[in-house]
Amino acid sequence: MKWLAFLFFIFLSTPSILLPASISPQGFEREKIEIRGFDGSLLTIDSKVPYSPRRTCGACHNYEQITKGYHFQQGRADRSGKIAIRDTFNPKFPWNLSSGMFGKYSPASIDASQLAKKTNLSPSEIDKSSFFYVQNCGVCHPGGGFGEYDRDDHLYYNEETNKFGYEFSGVSPLLDGDYTSYSMGDPDYGAPWNKSGLSEADCLLCHLKGYQWKERAAALRGRFFREGSAAGAGWAKLNLSQDEFENPKADSIAIDYTQKQAADFDNLHLQIVRKPPDEKCWSCHAVSDGRMRGRQWSPETDIHRQRV
Repeated sequence: MKWLAFLFFIFLSTPSILLPASISPQGFEREKIEIRGFDGSLLTIDSKVPYSPRRTCGACHNYEQITKGYHFQQGRADRSGKIAIRDTFNPKFPWNLSSGMFGKYSPASIDASQLAKKTNLSPSEIDKSSFFYVQNCGVCHPGGGFGEYDRDDHLYYNEETNKFGYEFSGVSPLLDGDYTSYSMGDPDYGAPWNKSGLSEADCLLCHLKGYQWKERAAALRGRFFREGSAAGAGWAKLNLSQDEFENPKADSIAIDYTQKQAADFDNLHLQIVRKPPDEKCWSCHAVSDGRMRGRQWSPETDIHRQRV
């Protein structure tokens, strides 16, 4: 009987006997994730190009449906995918182009940002372009939505066809709020979507413990939208400087999938968090003590907390 008790003790004290190797810390099974580039090609740990969340996570999950959610669209489109933002959204308050953060005048922002209308008569009407918003405001948004699509529902830049979205409308990009080179009165601010790439919805931002928010933010400020997700996963080496607001920004980025400070390239499937912890929300919403943006985290002040 003693040897049976001993075997029973060994059985209970050996987790690998009870749990298969592909079970994550939250107790659900996930197959090994195939990490893919923006062209859909399968990447290896020695690859030097950024991975694509759309191609990687979208292989199993409905990327288009997920990114119709408010956190991705921020007023650009409704939950059915219909474009909601428009130049005539609110005739009484014409500076508001939508009901969300993307298109709604925000006097509380660092420089009272106002998104430029889609159609403008002269550069003097333009405050901030969509490119400006992704570069500077995208650091607190998960990508997708206004990080990928313009207000005519075209990709800002399609890497497969090498075409800008404005080429389908035939309108000059100079006075188009999504493509204008003007921002903050600077005619040379630019909107080089073909160089920056698009800011795809970054799934790991919520579903990876140890996600590197500061690195992703620096990548976006440096106009490395395409590389932002890899930087957040810890798969990038950044050379940093500061922008005009003294925030760190990337001057150059080198992709390196051998790094494991945040994500492990070969074992990412074991690191995925199915239910994001509260701290993920606080990363953006703990900015100030407001009902929607503050540290008040109770059923009375937050609808997400009500449904936990």
